[in-house]
Amino acid sequence: MTAAEPPPTRVDPPPDTATAAAGATPRRRQVTDRQKVVIAAVTLVSVIVLSTLVFVLNTSYFRPEPGTQAANEVAAANHPAIDQPYSGHTPTSPGDRGGWEQLATLGLIVVAIGGGTTAVVLSGRKARRENAAHRG
Repeated sequence: MTAAEPPPTRVDPPPDTATAAAGATPRRRQVTDRQKVVIAAVTLVSVIVLSTLVFVLNTSYFRPEPGTQAANEVAAANHPAIDQPYSGHTPTSPGDRGGWEQLATLGLIVVAIGGGTTAVVLSGRKARRENAAHRG
């Protein structure tokens, strides 16, 4: 193309007679940011769950060979640090496994994560409302 030639112009195809008669132009459905996040989250969770299932189901840990110990005996033999249910003693001091300190720590973690999530969700809603008020 030389300097004297005009740039090529875009020529749109003629509109479809059905949509032209209705007065509507054919438009492609827009995907919102929220929908993109939901799609990404569902995809991520699905990949994690499926890969975990594939890994777990393909290990020989959960399939003892015929003629060997039962599955729970294999698990106990592989993990001697994990006590069998009702084989230990009740907690006597606050720091014992299953004592009030462990339960309080778990409760504190659950409350902190829940509170943080709630704060993020509420501030996001507030920001969206304010943006809509400024635009609107």
